[in-house]
Amino acid sequence: MGFQDEMKQMFLRIAAGDVEPEEWETWWNSNRLKLEETLTRGDRGRIMPALWSANYYWMTKTQGGVAYYFHTQGRPVKTSGYYAEKAQEEENRDRQKAMEAYHRKTASVRRSWEEYLEKHPTESISFDWKSLLGTPPGQKPAKAFSYKNARTIEQWKECGEELKLRLKENLQAKIAPVAKAYGMKKAGPKTFVREKNGLVSRIQFIGYFRGGGYEAMICYLCPIYAIQYGILGLPGHVSQGEDFQKMHNGWGVIEYGGEAVDAAAVESINGKI
Repeated sequence: MGFQDEMKQMFLRIAAGDVEPEEWETWWNSNRLKLEETLTRGDRGRIMPALWSANYYWMTKTQGGVAYYFHTQGRPVKTSGYYAEKAQEEENRDRQKAMEAYHRKTASVRRSWEEYLEKHPTESISFDWKSLLGTPPGQKPAKAFSYKNARTIEQWKECGEELKLRLKENLQAKIAPVAKAYGMKKAGPKTFVREKNGLVSRIQFIGYFRGGGYEAMICYLCPIYAIQYGILGLPGHVSQGEDFQKMHNGWGVIEYGGEAVDAAAVESINGKI
């Protein structure tokens, strides 16, 4: 069997999910010079990326490169889902390890915080929050612009004026009533703070949605002495994980001050605000 036949047999096994990461790495390294002569630079990069490591995530990349190789040869092949399934299992294990490490790292701090909360209990509030949903009563309809992105000075000015109007209306109609109901006081253009029984609640809004609402916010609940230190860092798959993605789903209509307001998009998000 010539090397090209051997190579293609190995590629077919990878497409079928029959090669484990360690076997593949060993075979590739043993035949590196022959592979450089046989494959194009692009094929080598797709089949064995520079950052490749012996795990199933990278085997999915290798499998994709192999499938592309056969496709360009006019011989499409079916690929097994084995590597993708094993890669998901690896990811789940890594997440579990990250969470266990995070809990170990923060255990002493969490114990102190829980003891502090027992001595400084929080209180719940109730108010007619449903009345604040949607576009504030009396707010003018979103202005229809004849352009998508502002490109001239006049367009920037026009978008800026519309944005400032929305900010003022929303602060007055939505944010201020919520802050007042919770006993918070304004501590800046977009920041509200309350201190009671040794606990500080602080909300800072970041960016604004067209037509109403905020792009994001930072919320702290901490002892009064620790407010300047922020919050503990969370593992990335928590702070950017499934709940984070669900929160942002459907909220992609963001006003940066340089884009014209899309009236239809405003209506689609009003129920979420």
